Order: sequence, then C-alpha cells, then structure tokens
Amino acid sequence: MAEQRLTLAFITVDDPRDKRAWSGTNYFLMRTLQEYCGEVEALGPYTPQPQKFIAQVVNELSLRLFGRRYDYRHSALFRRALGRYFSRKLKAGKYDAVIVSASNAAAAGLRTDLPVIYINDRSIPGAVGYHKILKQLWGFSLRQSVETDKLAISRSMHTVFCSQWAADSAALHKGVDLSRVRVIPFGANIENEPGPPAAMPFPPQQIKLLFAGVNWHDKGGPVALQALEYLLAQGISAELVVCGCTPPVQHPNMRVKGFLNKNIPAEFEELLHEFRTAHFFLLPTRFEAYGLVFCESAAFGLPVLAPATGGIPTIVHHGETGFLLPPDAHGQAYAEKILELIHQPERWQQMRTQARARYEEVLNWKSFAQGLRPLLTSRG
Repeated sequence: MAEQRLTLAFITVDDPRDKRAWSGTNYFLMRTLQEYCGEVEALGPYTPQPQKFIAQVVNELSLRLFGRRYDYRHSALFRRALGRYFSRKLKAGKYDAVIVSASNAAAAGLRTDLPVIYINDRSIPGAVGYHKILKQLWGFSLRQSVETDKLAISRSMHTVFCSQWAADSAALHKGVDLSRVRVIPFGANIENEPGPPAAMPFPPQQIKLLFAGVNWHDKGGPVALQALEYLLAQGISAELVVCGCTPPVQHPNMRVKGFLNKNIPAEFEELLHEFRTAHFFLLPTRFEAYGLVFCESAAFGLPVLAPATGGIPTIVHHGETGFLLPPDAHGQAYAEKILELIHQPERWQQMRTQARARYEEVLNWKSFAQGLRPLLTSRG
C-alpha cells in the first residue's frame, strides 16, 4: 500500500527558493518534503513592515549609543506580527500539517489546531553570548528571546534540531517536554549527488587546503592562513583556496575565488570543483550552529579540520572523518594534524572513505526525510 501523501504548509521568513538564504537549507528542505513527504505549499517569504525597519533603527541606535543590542528577530514584536500573518495564511488553505523552518518567532506566534513541526539549527539558551548578534543584549531583549524560543518548542507537536548541541541547549528551558525534541542532522546542500570520490594519490606534490566562508575573520581565515604558513615553513608545498569571501590580506600561495553564487549553475559548479580537487577542508570558525559546508565536504570524501564548537561534532567525527581541535587552537595545531596524515597516507585514505560513508548514511536529505516522516504521521 502506497504511503499517504500529506499536504504541508511550509513557513519560512526567507524565500525558500533562494539557495543563498540560510545556505540553501530551506530550498533543499522544501524539495525534500515535496519528494518524500507530501505536497508542499510555501507560505513565505514574509517580512513584517514597518516593524522590521523600526526595530533595525532602534538596534542600530542602541549599539552606537550604549553598545547594547536589541534582538528584534526573536522579539515579542516579531512573534506577534509573524504569528498573525501566518495564522491567517493557514486558515485560508487546507493542510494536514505545518512545517516551520528557522523562525522560532513564527512558530511561537502561530494560532492553529494543525500539528506543527518546528525545525532549526539552534536554541536560544545555547546561542546567547555565542554568536556575535546575540551578545550584549538588553535584559528585556534577552528575556523576550528566551521566551519566544520556549514558546516555539512548547507550542509545536515536535521540534527537530540538526545537532545535539542545539537539543542540549533546549534542555536549559524549564518546563519544556524534551520527549518531543528530536535530533535529525541536515544533509549536504548539493543539487545532484556527487559520485564516490575519485582515487587520489597522497601525499601529492602540493597539498590543497580549501576554506569556504562568507566572513574571513568569523570563519577563522587568519588561523587557516597561519596553518598554510606553518606547512610552508616545514618544507611542505601547499596552497590555500579561499571561497566565499575576499580576504583583506594576500599571500603567494593563497588562491582567492571570492563569493560563488549557488543560484548560478556555473558558479556553483566552480565551487564543487574546488571540493572535488581539495585534500583537506579547513575551517577554524569562531562559532557555528551546524555547518552545512561540513556535510558537503563529507559528500566529496574530504577530511575536515575544524574546532569542536556548536553543532560541528554532530557532523564531524574526530579521528574518523577529520579532526576537531580546541576552539582557541592556532594555525600550527591545524598544520600539525595535516602533517600527521602526510606521514600516515593510509590513514588519510581511510578518512576519505569514512567521510563519504557518513554522508551516504546520515548527512543527506533523504536520511533527514526518513527521520522526519514518522513525526508527520505520528497522529495518524
């Protein structure tokens, strides 16, 4: 007997058709729901105006005058505005269930009898003081943000986080039913699944390190450059390929690709080529709720070097698919891990195999759908 095709309302603040928004996660999530779970109707994007304009002005003035932030995206103001808009949209349609992605304010503000599944990559108690936009908050803003997050979880039939870090953060809320919180890792945001990694000799004549991030400093670019310089000082021929940004520094062994738009096929293919031909993916990021780029690295069998922070340990298994270093590690520590594998080439080959296996078993969107569908049908 064929499985029931559900009719799903898909709520996002950003445009789910834009592969740049949230690194393309809503685009791939919507496509996954359509393929494996049911018929999907996107109710977003939606930006409450003039609320957003006023809130941005208030936040900017507050930062300049007092050095304090107003977290308007998770505020009571946004919660009410998003709730009103999407609740009306739900009443105008006929749906079996609601998926709210990446907006705790929308999930918290909804008024509906339909079962709601809320999906995100972080919970506010773990993110406050971690990411720079959630530092130095006014007391009232912090309270509203925490309340919005708690309401989003409490008012949803199920909450799905993509990492154990996010789920553990949700446990900091008092009175939340954690039996309705699940961890299902997101998949790699790749349009067409790449084939198994082609055989590569190792060590090669030149080690290729790949760095991909839209912010050079926040993603640990200076540390990646330190790693390159240390390898060169040890007599290792190496290059650092930078995608996603243009660093404020130059180096003869650093090749800068800049920002590559995933919405443009030629640029997306250029990015994938860099993954296919790299020997290591190096991203000493300062903070990371999840890190979809690590899933993409696994798809290409690319060993990862990254800090043990945020949701990264859910994706990268230390010593198996890469190395997780202390968040404050300098470039030399990253380079020394690379040198370890240069002297143990069979271990590097094994890591490639294990990274690809983890992608095929867990870090893909079909696997996410297999974990999500039972939650959608749990009420029959």
